[in-house]
Amino acid sequence: MGCAISIANAIALSGRNKRVVVFDGDGAVLMQMGSLATVGFYHAKNLYHIVYDNMSYDSTGGQPTTSSKVDFEKIALACNYKSAVTVKLEEKLKDEIDHLKRIEGPHMVIVRVKQGSRKNLGRPTKTPIENKEEFSRRLRQ
Repeated sequence: MGCAISIANAIALSGRNKRVVVFDGDGAVLMQMGSLATVGFYHAKNLYHIVYDNMSYDSTGGQPTTSSKVDFEKIALACNYKSAVTVKLEEKLKDEIDHLKRIEGPHMVIVRVKQGSRKNLGRPTKTPIENKEEFSRRLRQ
């Protein structure tokens, strides 16, 4: 938890001419807030950071985060992201996804969502090593 944006930033800066979209949670961003400054410093034009904000550490039991008192938009802009926006409605999220196809990054989209997950949500079936190997293989493609 908390390293997704750092990994995505490195991939975006690797010289590939592809858009890099990273999905993150509010708790993870709060835990690794220093990485936002690194993203802004290197300013990868092909990096798009989508943060799901449910004001909790949902994957570890639903403990509350402090995101209700944090303005991720202002923080992203202060860290030199090119732009940032918060969306709360599905229609606005669809509009923002279309917008991402036309703009340069780094750009942050904060998506306000409800806490909780589906009852039938699957859990990982591969080991961390298997995930790493698959991820590395796909990056080489």
